[in-house]
Amino acid sequence: MAVLCLGVMFLLSSLFFAGCGGSDVENLSLSANYTSISLYKGETKNLQFTIGNYKDGIDNGISFSLVDSASSTSNSEHVSLKVVSQQDAVTTVQLTGLSGGSTTLIAMTKEGSKTCKVD
Repeated sequence: MAVLCLGVMFLLSSLFFAGCGGSDVENLSLSANYTSISLYKGETKNLQFTIGNYKDGIDNGISFSLVDSASSTSNSEHVSLKVVSQQDAVTTVQLTGLSGGSTTLIAMTKEGSKTCKVD
């Protein structure tokens, strides 16, 4: 009798977990409308980052890092970044050229840690 009860409990728990499925976060992607840009001092340009396979309930936040080629810090002497808007799966940022040099912009989703680079 105990074996039968244990078997029924195992069967019911298997059915419950089988219906849960995978996480929507695993299917996310991150892309930008540019892969590379050039800016002169004082020039600004807007970039759009889009979270692919976005669904309501997923955190649409994106963190940004600016890394100069000659530095190991996440601050840039060459470019400034400002988030202009964030709506659903699309975040728009404005980059402004500060001085000559090379900087890489690295964007990462807050959920799923998907990354995208713009040089």
